[in-house]
Amino acid sequence: MPTPERPSLIVRQKSPQNIEFPFASLSDWLIPTELFFVRNHFASPDLDARDWRLRVGGAVERPIELDLDSIKAMRSTTFTAVVECAGNGRVYYEPPKEGLQWQNGAVGNAAWTGVLLREILEMAGVKRTAREVLLIGADSGVVDTNKKNGFSRPHRFCAQFTA
Repeated sequence: MPTPERPSLIVRQKSPQNIEFPFASLSDWLIPTELFFVRNHFASPDLDARDWRLRVGGAVERPIELDLDSIKAMRSTTFTAVVECAGNGRVYYEPPKEGLQWQNGAVGNAAWTGVLLREILEMAGVKRTAREVLLIGADSGVVDTNKKNGFSRPHRFCAQFTA
């Protein structure tokens, strides 16, 4: 239940769930986990942590496959960073654009903890010819008529991998 200290999230879509942080209620530089925006393109997949694997292949010397326990056993790092949905502020576009009509709350600053991608890529021995990392999620669904798509997002290398 919302209180002056705990505002209500704004439901932009029930299924798949898409929820916006009420930006006008911003009172701290970090967004609490339970108030962080949620962006889904497809329904959340039903995964079993015991069977889940992270696979790293492509332009690497040693393709690897890690289970969740192996990743949890690695050294973790905590840092503060902003995450923003590319559609944040879409409601303000002139002319109007298709898609969820986010206002200002599809953005958040948080303290993130986990294993650095750099360390996992170093384990696999990224080749010098590599130009991007393509992250492919376990979720999938129909975007265009009769076309099944998984969700993926490329990230260009913009720095050397250094310790």
